[in-house]
Amino acid sequence: MKTRLREVPVEEAVGLALAHDLTQIIPGEFKGRLFKKGHVVTEEDIPKLLDIGKAHIYVLEIGEGDLHEDDAALRLARAFAGEGIVFGEPAEGKVTLKAERAGLAVVDEAFVRAVNRIGDIALATVRRDTALKPGSAIAAARAIPLVIAERKIAEAEALAAEWRDRHGRAPHPGQVRSGRPRQAGGARLRSRRAAARAGRSTTNCQGDSLFARTRV
Repeated sequence: MKTRLREVPVEEAVGLALAHDLTQIIPGEFKGRLFKKGHVVTEEDIPKLLDIGKAHIYVLEIGEGDLHEDDAALRLARAFAGEGIVFGEPAEGKVTLKAERAGLAVVDEAFVRAVNRIGDIALATVRRDTALKPGSAIAAARAIPLVIAERKIAEAEALAAEWRDRHGRAPHPGQVRSGRPRQAGGARLRSRRAAARAGRSTTNCQGDSLFARTRV
């Protein structure tokens, strides 16, 4: 069976799975998810659906060899995330990965580029050695279309497995390592002072920009 997205009257949706999350809004009181994607509609759900103005809803029948965007994004996040990284449920095809503790981002940029060349999926990360606080985002895993070929996620998972084979001590290409950023700016400052004492003049635009960022 091929994947099908169908619009049906709510009265005919009993026993079918929702294609999207459905949101309930009560002005001044509540705004949030009423039903999660994948929820199988029951007779008791029909009045609630009608109350939020859903006389018709979309249901999704996933065919063999395909994945829903949320399932794909979750598998991609699991392939990337290692020690010190946590994440919750996907939303609209995206999983945000966060630091579980304070530390430095460990990101294999070659792995990220390889994943992004697959197509229909995207992995975005902070730069390696970025200082992170608990709860800071380190990456986002996203499936771009609503339905994606499972082979593309399997390819990303295979890349992660190959990465683990090459790096036995590090189980995943993304981690949060305990520690502080390297103090490269201090070393450059000492070098410039030494040069000044020797009567030479030096210019280091990278160092200047680092000091400017530090003062902000």
